[in-house]
Amino acid sequence: MFRALRALVGSAFVLTAATAVLTTGQAHAAKVVIEQFEGNGSGKFRDQVKKALKELDIDMVTDKKLAATEADLGLMQASDSYSAVAKQLGATHFVRGTVKGKKPTATLVVKDNDGKKVGAKSFTGKNPAQLSAALDKQLKKVLAGLIGSGGGGGEAVVA
Repeated sequence: MFRALRALVGSAFVLTAATAVLTTGQAHAAKVVIEQFEGNGSGKFRDQVKKALKELDIDMVTDKKLAATEADLGLMQASDSYSAVAKQLGATHFVRGTVKGKKPTATLVVKDNDGKKVGAKSFTGKNPAQLSAALDKQLKKVLAGLIGSGGGGGEAVVA
């Protein structure tokens, strides 16, 4: 009986140690592919996303590297095969956005390395200047939540 107990305790110790090693080994830094943004003012929105990611110290894949990878894989765009692009680039997330409307609404969408939607956030302003100010104020926190925690819902953020 004591042998069986010792064997069980020993197995539990080995399992715990192996779990600890695997858990710490899985932690890795985020690497983001910033896809094309669409709509009026989308260039500024994309630049604000890049700035926020840089402030969060999150690695970004350059547009040039993304284009070369898409060409190597025979794809027109990353969304044709998120998993293949992610594997080739070591990417953990894909980010895209749109800007629509006279009272502009900017929508940010974050997907995981398989292209599954992690979350989306919308930002609204009465005019482009107010939208830009809302993005400057809130984008870093939103990106940290969507990329860092792997989720964050889809409620709108209004300026």
